Amino acid sequence: MEGSSPFVLSIKSGFLEGCRVLVLEGELDMDCASQLDVAIETCTDGRPLVVDLTSLTFIDSTGIHTLLRERNSSRPTAVVRAPESNVSRVLDIVDAEKALPVFDDLASAVRQLGSEAAAEG
Repeated sequence: MEGSSPFVLSIKSGFLEGCRVLVLEGELDMDCASQLDVAIETCTDGRPLVVDLTSLTFIDSTGIHTLLRERNSSRPTAVVRAPESNVSRVLDIVDAEKALPVFDDLASAVRQLGSEAAAEG
């Protein structure tokens, strides 16, 4: 993303070991939380949804609400954070683990959630 502002939110969608993964980069705030909302709402294929926050540099209350709120069609199954980051501290402060599992690395999240989905399917 050469030449782009570090404050812009980028969302990349992909698949890894039976999970859908949304990778967020930049800042998640009230100006761009709707982008994440749309990305989450389109994930309706029944696969576990992991939101990777390891490249996120900032998150505000609107971003937290977008991640953790209940939805009719889809909802993140887990989030991945960069340990010791500002985003990680915010997730700890709001006790995000009460709403959904929080992992410190993507490999652990998809390994656990992918195997759980395979066992259920």
